[in-house]
This record gives sequence, structure tokens and C-alpha cells, in this order.
Amino acid sequence: RLYLPEAWVTDAERRKEAGVPDDVVFRTKPELALELIRCNGPKVRHSWVTFDEAYGKDPGFLSGLEELEERYIGEVPKSFRGWLKRPKVEEPKVGRTGRPRGKPRVRAGEPKPQTAEEIGRSLPASAWKRLRFREGTKGTQQAHFARVRIVAERDDLPGPELWLMIERSCDQSPYIKYYVSNAAPECPLLDMAQAGHNRWPV
Repeated sequence: RLYLPEAWVTDAERRKEAGVPDDVVFRTKPELALELIRCNGPKVRHSWVTFDEAYGKDPGFLSGLEELEERYIGEVPKSFRGWLKRPKVEEPKVGRTGRPRGKPRVRAGEPKPQTAEEIGRSLPASAWKRLRFREGTKGTQQAHFARVRIVAERDDLPGPELWLMIERSCDQSPYIKYYVSNAAPECPLLDMAQAGHNRWPV
């Protein structure tokens, strides 16, 4: 799919000059990606959907993959939030008309969601494993990985239970990456680490 910036889509003169069809409307990259997966995913044999942070920070994209029953692992920003234990939720009270007043919310007194960065900092040293995850042009690539089950935040409420996987470098060039995945609880960590890096050779 061709991605057109919103400035292009709303510029009638530019559209006409470039021959952009009249029915083309602005779509975000995650929206286009989800459309491609929905249309072509059943035709292409695959095990995972992987993506970078630009897609991972879009909750609609993640929800769409879950609705399509796609197994995924992809990067998310360090500000991605979730709970280590599912919090209790309060349903809104019903008004005189029989309609709920407001919307569900996390019950007062329940723990607040933590960011991926905060969760990563709280992990003990024993949670980290050094893994060789890929053979590349520079030889064997390896890093330290850790993971923990979390309840992802969706629209300020607890959403699905996912893996939060964290990767950090072994060498003098420090980096840290955060991933989320809906892989099964018994999925090996190495499988997730390898899948998370498969988009690079592609």
C-alpha cells in the first residue's frame, strides 16, 4: 500500500497533479499494515507478525492483530504501560434512565500501571539470560534478554495478558529495547528473541 502523508491527502491541487484517485483517504501506517495482514495474511504461510515501535505504540494495531488471531512480537516504547497483576475494575453505576453513568474504571486503591522501563528496572539479575539469537554479517549476535507476563493497558483499563520482553546489550555500546508479544505462556524465550529480530533480514 502506498502511504500518503495527510498534507498530501488534503491538498487538492497536488492530488490532481499526481493523479491520486478520488477515493484515497488518509490512512496511518498501522491502519495500512493491518489491512494488508487482513487481506494477505491467509494467503502467506507465516508464524509471526513483527513490527517496530511505530506500530507497537498503536493499541488499535495490536488489538487488530489479536482479533485476527495473529501471533506477534514487536517493539514498543519504554512508556508502554501494564500491570504485573490484573487490577479490579468498577463498572459504572446505572442512572435513572437505566443507562450506565460514565464508563468502567480501575477500582480506587488498585496499583497504577507501570511503564515497560519501570518493570524492566525492577527485574532481579536472575531474570536475565544471555542468548545468541542470530548469525549475521558481523558474526553471531547476542544480547541479554528477560521477560515477564503483564496485563497490558488499553484505554486506561486492563487489557490482554501479554509477554513483555526486554533486550539489553552485552557490549560497550549500551542499548535497551522493549517488546510485547501474545505468544503462549510456554513459548521459549529464544524463539521470541529470534522472531523479534526476523524483520531485520526481511
